[in-house]
Amino acid sequence: MPVAFHEKPDYAHFEVMGLATPQELVAEMAVQYEAHRPKLVLWDFSGASLSGMSPDSFGSLMETSKKFTAVRGAGAKTAVLVNAEIEKILVGAYAAFAKEVVGVEYATFFALADAEAWLRGA
Repeated sequence: MPVAFHEKPDYAHFEVMGLATPQELVAEMAVQYEAHRPKLVLWDFSGASLSGMSPDSFGSLMETSKKFTAVRGAGAKTAVLVNAEIEKILVGAYAAFAKEVVGVEYATFFALADAEAWLRGA
């Protein structure tokens, strides 16, 4: 599963393609969060599958995210773009727990424009 990082003028865009594996997501997150310190992040799974994710893998993502909370700063937000209702439910469950543990606001979307508008506060 490749992850392409795109630095947008006002947010960091992680474009995930293929089968999402927690190891690759954690590795990319660690590198890019440290290098770019993004306050606003979009994880785009519209070209990916989350079928390989387990409850344990979400835990490792949460632990890595938590390490970078201070780096991202107050008001950090993460939008997640998905394809299917089941993915929205899965990511929504993660987001509810992660908001408390990590201290970052999360939201899940089907449309890129909606995700961008939320990140921008529109």
